[in-house]
Amino acid sequence: MLAPTLWDRQANVVPLVRLLEAFLRAAPREISTGTHLTGVLGVFQKLAASRAQDHQGFFILNAFVECLPLEAWVDFLPSVWSVLFARLQSSKTVKFTKCLVVFISLLCCKHGPLTVVDSMAKVQPGIFEMLMKGVVCDAIPTVSGESEEKVRPDGAFPNLGTYVYCPRRTSPV
Repeated sequence: MLAPTLWDRQANVVPLVRLLEAFLRAAPREISTGTHLTGVLGVFQKLAASRAQDHQGFFILNAFVECLPLEAWVDFLPSVWSVLFARLQSSKTVKFTKCLVVFISLLCCKHGPLTVVDSMAKVQPGIFEMLMKGVVCDAIPTVSGESEEKVRPDGAFPNLGTYVYCPRRTSPV
């Protein structure tokens, strides 16, 4: 399932991502303790590089946050940020930015803001503040959907100003 050739065909991507999410939810211990974690992250990296399939990569990351213990993949988090920041810099889209905001918010909700700040600082000190001011605050109004809005930064973190000023959305989108 982690063979790169399976992921080359676009028609395979959605079912494979769903299957991978199901494995992450059903057998998180087996995935986190074996060598599968590196392969799954390789799949994420491949999907994140694609403008057409980047959101599928975020489905995998969100399943990581929801299902795997942080200790199992915290060492990979700086690499994940590097992939995401490179894509953000080279090919920023509204869809990618929205997915990034949801991922950051979900990670903050599940493991605390310091996890996000500290892991980003390993890539580049001060990048969290730059990302919040330059990307996240602008993208908050684009976040929609029942489950996405539950973790949206302005609702999930009313004290986000502790880290950086980010105005709350005042009107519905």
